[in-house]
Amino acid sequence: MKIPNLLLLIFEVFFLNLFSEQEIGHRFLKTVTSHDYWKPDFTPVT
Repeated sequence: MKIPNLLLLIFEVFFLNLFSEQEIGHRFLKTVTSHDYWKPDFTPVT
């Protein structure tokens, strides 16, 4: 299942803001950003 890049960006920013000061947030973001499944397709739309 492909997730639109915009949703990924919003998703990441949302959790970054929501959990920025919480350990669970750091763990979550670390887990999400450590997966390569979205990185190759993550190209900013200008």
